[in-house]
Amino acid sequence: MYKAKIIKEEDKDFQTTVRNFVEDFDKISYSQRYIFGINLYTDNVINQYKVAGIIDENTNLKSHEGVDIVKLHEVPKDALILVASGGATQSILKKLTQSNMRALDYFAFQRFNSKKLVQPRFNENFEQEFLRNYSKFEYVQECLADSESRRQFQAVINFRFYANIEHMKGFENRESEQYFEPFLNTNKQIDNFIDVGGFDGFTSQQFISNYPNFREINIFEPETLNYQVCINRFRNFENIFVHKVCLSKESGFATFISSASTSRIDANILGGDISVRPLDSYANLVTNNSYVKVDIEGDEINFLRGSANSIKTHTPFLAIAVYHNSEDLWKIANEVLAMNSNYYLFFRHYTETLYESVLYFVPRT
Repeated sequence: MYKAKIIKEEDKDFQTTVRNFVEDFDKISYSQRYIFGINLYTDNVINQYKVAGIIDENTNLKSHEGVDIVKLHEVPKDALILVASGGATQSILKKLTQSNMRALDYFAFQRFNSKKLVQPRFNENFEQEFLRNYSKFEYVQECLADSESRRQFQAVINFRFYANIEHMKGFENRESEQYFEPFLNTNKQIDNFIDVGGFDGFTSQQFISNYPNFREINIFEPETLNYQVCINRFRNFENIFVHKVCLSKESGFATFISSASTSRIDANILGGDISVRPLDSYANLVTNNSYVKVDIEGDEINFLRGSANSIKTHTPFLAIAVYHNSEDLWKIANEVLAMNSNYYLFFRHYTETLYESVLYFVPRT
């Protein structure tokens, strides 16, 4: 078995740099404080700090929550810029560094700040989760089938643990490549796709491009607008079926929280108007040649518990998002392997920061 220490030694220079930035951000004049990007982190920071402006190159709005919105060329050179963007963070930091601007990302800023700033979304309490279940994270790393999976897994764990974006160096936003990796090309042929959390049908469209001779596609998308987009997108295909259903561990009805690409079931509000079913309740949907992709904003474990018989019986290819909850990086692997151990595991990450980590389960043939 492959063994390696998952967590590296923390970079002391990084600690010093971040603490100095936080200290300076606290004490400088508000006229030198700027935030790059508008999101929930921005709103949280401006509730704690008075800032001169919010940098946003892609809006025509003049202000946000009473704070002026400015372009980068309007920011003074002696400003301190907090990068609130959670996605293209490395690209923004690189651009600011090249412009000789002093900047820091929100991930590090929040970790070393004494104020009660909101934790990065999808990374809540990760440090405690990792320390509590270190051996389970280590087990997943040992199970990974190739060195690239182990490298990426370790990088993501270290970034989540230390909030040091240097661990993500080399990662780029490449979501268009997600779900269709070379290691899926095995002797076991894929001929049907089950798209769980289909959003606007983009991934199913990619499947068609990669597997033009497919037999069938089933898309599960409960959000009304996205469901209709999928219906319209694939209206000319007789072998593509779109279901306005949430797949979870049991049948019933639930309330659905609509929020573009992050729509989800609200587990605390049952008895709503959205149909909920386990995958196992669909007779003959999963076969030995199925590829099941799952990204349902944190309900992946419940999906798996409603799919146990299908996974045990057919050993389908699986691609499951493992970034929504701090425990997903170990728990989803454990859940699947307890059902069926006849898999190779691969891990790939598709953005510059926390988002879009996927664990692939490829049948052993």
